[in-house]
Amino acid sequence: MKNLILGVLSILFSNVIYAQEHQDRHLHRGIVAFNKQDDETALKHFEKEIIHNPTESQSYYYIGLIKNSKKQNDGCNYFSKAIELNPNYHEAYNSRSNCKSYKGDKLGALEDLNNAITIDSTNFGYFFNRSGIKLDLEDFQGAIKDANKALKLDDMTPSFVFGIIAKAYLGLGNYTEALKYATEYIQFEEFPSSYLVRADIKFAMKDFKGALEDYQKANDPDLDGGNTYVKIAKTKFALEDNKGACKAIAKASELGVKIEEDLLNKCEK
Repeated sequence: MKNLILGVLSILFSNVIYAQEHQDRHLHRGIVAFNKQDDETALKHFEKEIIHNPTESQSYYYIGLIKNSKKQNDGCNYFSKAIELNPNYHEAYNSRSNCKSYKGDKLGALEDLNNAITIDSTNFGYFFNRSGIKLDLEDFQGAIKDANKALKLDDMTPSFVFGIIAKAYLGLGNYTEALKYATEYIQFEEFPSSYLVRADIKFAMKDFKGALEDYQKANDPDLDGGNTYVKIAKTKFALEDNKGACKAIAKASELGVKIEEDLLNKCEK
């Protein structure tokens, strides 16, 4: 009888170990496939993991990342589920903040990033992301503080951090600092986005010739849909080049940009 009981317990224990290994195998294989950018295989493993272990927060998180990579915001509910299962899942808070920001819920995005930073205050990416949200919310001092914190934690922070600082100083009306950081941004990345930041600052400073030069370097309809043409038009109006301004407006209209009524009226005269 004793041997029978021991045998049953042994079988039960073996089944528990097998089940755990089965679950762990799907999670591990899913992560391996995800890191190899084999999203289809990874998704299958994470979904199987959830079937065997519906409380495995990591699987929900990775499914959210895969869903979001295919279509922005499709993975948001999975991040929420991961947080529900693990309230300390700071990566999930960060990812969900991106979803909320994309939907225009900047305050919700800020709340999620605050939670992520409370849990892990050493991640430069969280401070970098929060600096952008604070900039959108016109908390310019807060944006500068978070951007500098990100740089302090890791000097490999994406170069757009200098663009954020430049825009924040522009919002504060400190054109000298804004121009300094915008130029530093260009030194790191000679992309349309970096020239656009400096152009906006020069326009605010009424350096219209300098602004026009930068706007022309920033102009890339494939990236902005033609919106920079409108800024070029405003700059040319400021330089009293009405003909050139109206050509820029016409080009923006061709690309489907909605033009402000006062600009259209200037070209109809």
